Amino acid sequence: MELKCRTQWPMCASYDEDAKFRNSDWNNHFDPNNGPRIVMHDTSNIPLPQPSSGDLNRALYNKYYSMCCAKAGIAVQLCCWTYGLPLVAGHSDDNQQIEQTRMLQLQKLFSNNDSKRSDKDFFNIFDKGCHLLLEALKHDQQCWQPSRSKDGKQFGREKVLHTGCVAVVRSGNERGVKRCKLSWFLKRGCVDQLWDIDFLCDVWEAFTFRVNFMKNNFQ
Repeated sequence: MELKCRTQWPMCASYDEDAKFRNSDWNNHFDPNNGPRIVMHDTSNIPLPQPSSGDLNRALYNKYYSMCCAKAGIAVQLCCWTYGLPLVAGHSDDNQQIEQTRMLQLQKLFSNNDSKRSDKDFFNIFDKGCHLLLEALKHDQQCWQPSRSKDGKQFGREKVLHTGCVAVVRSGNERGVKRCKLSWFLKRGCVDQLWDIDFLCDVWEAFTFRVNFMKNNFQ
């Protein structure tokens, strides 16, 4: 029932809905009338058992989480509307995850269909592991992410300030990820036995949709 309901809802909140329902503190950073259409992206993991097949092990193993897992993407707008990206294999990096789920294309399609503000394209806030600037530009979108340190060199003043500003905005998505992992089933994953993957994907998409209607959301 939840998945059927999910198909009847828009993927994202419209520009005007986002401006209306978000915490007013965000208006100090982003103009609610003519500012960008912000969406914050982050990832988490859903544990999976270690398969005996070498090929499957390689496909599911994630170095960051040091385990075999499904990689779960979470997109959160400033109004706290949360969208759980389809699960991908744990070995996929952040770039591959966005490409495999076709998020940039779907966001472009959504903004084009937002009749009142179709001129406002998404402004993606990624972690530093994502390198999709050119890909985003192809879909009339922009990216913003923390600065990266090369060869262990210290940041200069401008990079420190830039990274701090990004961190302030992305903190909203950290709370979104925490909410999506409240599910006992998703937090525990399939460590004892490998459940049907389609069922696991359904639980993920249903619960991340349910998060939007929980009382006292995470603004």
